[in-house]
Amino acid sequence: MPHADPFLEGLEPHQYILEKYQGFSAELVRLSLAGIAGVGFLITTIGIEIKVWPLPLSVIQPISCALILFGISTAFGLVHRFISTDALACHFSYVRKKRENSEEAEKERVTRNSRFKFSGYALWGSAITICAGAISLIIGMLAIYSLSPTKSLDCLPPF
Repeated sequence: MPHADPFLEGLEPHQYILEKYQGFSAELVRLSLAGIAGVGFLITTIGIEIKVWPLPLSVIQPISCALILFGISTAFGLVHRFISTDALACHFSYVRKKRENSEEAEKERVTRNSRFKFSGYALWGSAITICAGAISLIIGMLAIYSLSPTKSLDCLPPF
């Protein structure tokens, strides 16, 4: 179906790709927020069940690290969404100026490329920090498990 605006012709693939990347970024943000909720669950439920309060430093450090890393991952994911949307706006501006043979087209191209590159770094940052947060959370869970008097999984709440 032809568009009313000839400028929009051929730009659907760019929007589709952006939606896929932003969908991935949204999933990373959701997982990061779930990790933050997991830290709260771990501290309140399991930490109280083993009756060691206050928790020793061997537990506090990896749990705190996981909480910080999940927060950083969330921030990276949100930065990616913002910058990638802005990069697509720069791409549309570049295409429009190029079709009009404007002298500012090259400036828009450079801006677009730098924003796409930065959004890629933000996406990688989000993915790496969520993995590091998950590893830190597992280390914290193992530290809590090591405090369990029976060394069994009885300290876990029933599901």
